[in-house]
Amino acid sequence: MNYDLPESINWEKMHSQLDDLLNDKSIDVQVYDIMQDKNTRTKRVHSTQVIIIEGTFIFYDEVLRNKMDLRLYLDTDEDLRLSRKVYRDVCVKGSDYKAVIDKYMRQVKPAFEKYVLPYKKYADIIIPNYGGEFKITKDDEKSQSNLSLDTLDIQGFQTMQHPVIDIISDKIASNTAE
Repeated sequence: MNYDLPESINWEKMHSQLDDLLNDKSIDVQVYDIMQDKNTRTKRVHSTQVIIIEGTFIFYDEVLRNKMDLRLYLDTDEDLRLSRKVYRDVCVKGSDYKAVIDKYMRQVKPAFEKYVLPYKKYADIIIPNYGGEFKITKDDEKSQSNLSLDTLDIQGFQTMQHPVIDIISDKIASNTAE
C-alpha cells in the first residue's frame, strides 16, 4: 500500500467513525505498527468534547474538512521532513538510506506537493515548524539498539549532499559510540 497517496485512506470508514464520535459513540480504530508496516491491533476511542483528527491528508477530503470546527496546519520545513523520514526509515526501520532518499524524491515529495501542500489553504491557523533541535525519543533509542556504523555505512550516508544529512549522521554516530 502506498501511504503517500490519499487513496490509502478508507474515507467512508473515517467519515462514519467521525460521525459516531460526534454523536457521542465510542469507536474502535486501527493502530498502525511501523515496524510491521501494517495495522496490528485496534484501540477503543471514546467521544469527548474536543476531537482531534491528525494526519497527512485531513484537508484533502472535503467532507472531513467541512466537519472540522478549527483546522490547524503544522507547516514543517522540507529539510526537517526529509531528516525525519531518513532517520525513521534508516535508524528505526533499518531501511537502506539510498532507497529512502530515492523513494522520498520519487514518491513522497511529489505526493506531498500534489495532495498536501495545495490544501494548506484550508487551514484556519498555520503553525510554523521550521527547525529546532533534532531529538531522538526513548522509543527510538530502544529500537536502534542493534544499530552500528558498519550496518549503516555512515560514510556513504554523509556523501548524500543534503544539509540535514550531517545532523542525522552526527546523531547516529554519537548514539552508536555510546
